[in-house]
Amino acid sequence: QPSWGRGKRTTAHDLAHLARAVWLAGAGKGPLRRAQPGFTPADARYLLYVLARVRDPGKLDRVVGSVPGVTVVHKAGWLGVARHDAGLVFWRGGVFVAAVMTYRSSGAGSSSDVLAGRVASAALQRFRG
Repeated sequence: QPSWGRGKRTTAHDLAHLARAVWLAGAGKGPLRRAQPGFTPADARYLLYVLARVRDPGKLDRVVGSVPGVTVVHKAGWLGVARHDAGLVFWRGGVFVAAVMTYRSSGAGSSSDVLAGRVASAALQRFRG
């Protein structure tokens, strides 16, 4: 694990937890609403609306984004040596959270995006049963 400096640390679990919390807050439920009562369900729904309009294809939505009836709302981020994508995948059977973080000291590249797409695709196949 590289040293990012003080206060610059998170995990895929953290990002997944945040995505789930925003989703639940849209219905006035969950840990975000309890911890931040000023963050209203309307705030959460607006944030989801904004995330649904992200045009950064080829990450979590690489494969599942072209599946009929599937919508991905996500937030990706990257530095020279790290990439991540986390969000919600909506399909006719429900919704699930996906989060992928990668690091390569020589530089994170498109293989990180491919991995995120594979993770979301595998999860969708698993949940579809």
